Amino acid sequence: MAPEAFVGKSGLFRPAIAFESDNGAGGNSGGTDPSPSGDNSGEDLTGLKNALAAERKRASEAEKQFKQLQSSFDGIDPTAAKQAMENYKKLQEQQEAWNQKETELTNQLNEGFNRKLQTASQETETWKGKYNDLLTRTLAQQAYEAAGGRAGGSEDGITYFDAFFNNIKGQLKLNDKGQLEVIDGTGARIFSKKNTSDPMGANEFFAGYSTHPVFSHLFAAQGNSKGGGMQPGTGSYKGNGNVTVIDRNDIEALSRPGVLEAIAKGDGSVIVR
Repeated sequence: MAPEAFVGKSGLFRPAIAFESDNGAGGNSGGTDPSPSGDNSGEDLTGLKNALAAERKRASEAEKQFKQLQSSFDGIDPTAAKQAMENYKKLQEQQEAWNQKETELTNQLNEGFNRKLQTASQETETWKGKYNDLLTRTLAQQAYEAAGGRAGGSEDGITYFDAFFNNIKGQLKLNDKGQLEVIDGTGARIFSKKNTSDPMGANEFFAGYSTHPVFSHLFAAQGNSKGGGMQPGTGSYKGNGNVTVIDRNDIEALSRPGVLEAIAKGDGSVIVR
């Protein structure tokens, strides 16, 4: 043994192993010198063994899981499995294509339905408007006749009621109950003079026209008024300048183009007496 092995930490000679006489047998007692007091090699060895044991346990668990996974594929043909995956992929692509097509078809159907619905709604509103116009005219004619309106008309088919209705229909409105009410130029409701809490109806409204300076000729005569028919000694004539004087009973003159418009303007070009 080299001399360095017998040198202690202090530099003095210190034998590592004590020898005893073996009486010529060549053996030794097996006694050893204790390890130095600061050596922790035992603790390091224990930690190493524990780490090795944990690693072996993890490896064993991994091997066990791998074998379980491997056994789950037992009996499966790799070629068939690959074909099945390809078929599944194709089915997915076909499903996505169909979903897109279905969305397009749904949108087309919705657009077509919405167009038809809009058209039907417009047609409904149109027919509703026509119905309301017809109902308004029918109720107005009934009220006109009840107020003593003149029947008949000219040879061209225009009736006395037509001449009257075309001038006052803007003041009539159907309410929610299907009844005629009278409104002013702003659309506000006009109330009855007989009962101020009720809307004015067509009958009351038309009755007031029987004494109107222009429209009274469209109603039957009442008392001494000249409301109905031609009166003797009356007529229409051209006044001085551009002023035309028309008798209120001269239906033909009042029906001429522009006459009623001129009367409504009140510019003095047409005078009705």
